[in-house]
Amino acid sequence: MKKFFATIGDSFFYDNAFFDYYHRQVIQKYGRVSAVFRILESENYCEIIQSILKIYEDGIVICFESHLEALKSLRLQNPLLSVYVPGYFQQPYVCSNEVWLYSLGFEKDTAILFLSPLAQSFDVELIPVITISNAFLIKGQNEEFMKEVNAYFGNHFVFCRGGIEVKVSELLLEKRMRMATAESCTGGLVAAKITALAGASCVFNGTMVSYQDNLKQCWLGVDEGILKTYSSVSEFCVQQMAEGIIQKAGVEFGIATSGVAGPGGGSATKPVGCVYIAVAQRGASTQVERLQFQGDRIYIQQQATHYALLMLLKALIQLG
Repeated sequence: MKKFFATIGDSFFYDNAFFDYYHRQVIQKYGRVSAVFRILESENYCEIIQSILKIYEDGIVICFESHLEALKSLRLQNPLLSVYVPGYFQQPYVCSNEVWLYSLGFEKDTAILFLSPLAQSFDVELIPVITISNAFLIKGQNEEFMKEVNAYFGNHFVFCRGGIEVKVSELLLEKRMRMATAESCTGGLVAAKITALAGASCVFNGTMVSYQDNLKQCWLGVDEGILKTYSSVSEFCVQQMAEGIIQKAGVEFGIATSGVAGPGGGSATKPVGCVYIAVAQRGASTQVERLQFQGDRIYIQQQATHYALLMLLKALIQLG
C-alpha cells in the first residue's frame, strides 16, 4: 500500500532541519513513503489532504494543535490516516535566504506583544519558528519594518539574511576580529557553517575537532584534573577549550562545544541532548551555557551548532 507523509505549517516549510528531523522519524517508524508534501499555513490544508487521500489511502500528517480540529473529520473518514503534533524541540539549525529576526532581549511571547502592532502597521507577517528560541521568519515588505524595529528597540532585536552565520561573519569583519572553534560533539559543524561563506578567511582562523580527551589536553590545554573530576561534558571543560583555542589560533573569539549527541552515552545527570557551549573573548570573561536539546543525533548536533553561533552573535552585539 502506498503511503504519504505531509506536514502542515510554515515552520516545516521554511525550517529544513525541523522538517528533515520529522521525515527521518517517519522513515524510522513506518519505513519509506511514496510521496512527501509540505503544506503552508495559508493553504487550504484540509482540501489538499483530502485530494492526496484519493491517491494514497495510508498517510502520516504532522501538524500543530491549531490544525487538529479541522482534521478531525478527515481522520474519522480515513482510519489509516495518522495525525501527530510535534514535540518540544528548541534551538534549530536554520539556513535560508529569507529574513529572520532574533530576539536577544525578550522572551518569544513578550517579543510578539511588542512587535505585533508594528508588524500590522507595515503589513508584515511574523512567523514564530517553532524550533528556535526567540526567532521569527519575516514575510512581507520588511525594509521599513526593520528600520522601525531598530529605531524603537535597538539591539534587542537582530535581523539576519541567509542564516545566523552571515550576520556573525559581517560583525566580525566590521569589528576587524577573528574567531576559531574547538569542537567535540558538533564535529566541526560550527566551523563548516562559517567556512561555507565566501571570504571566510577574513574572519576565521581554523578549528580543532578534539573528540578524545587526550587531544583536549594536548591540543587545547584542558587540565587533566578537570577531565577526571567533571568529565569532558562539563562547563569547566568547554571553558578551557574555548580559552585554549583563542591562544592556539591567535583570535579574539573562541567557540567550544562538548556534549552527548546520542543515541547512547547519556546518564541520569547528563542525558542524551545535554550540551555545554562556551564563547570566550580575549580579555573578557568566558560565557558558558548548558543546553538540553531533543531529537536524534543529527538534529542535536544541528541545534548545538546554531546555538553556539547565537551565543557568539550576542557577544558581538554587546560590544556595540
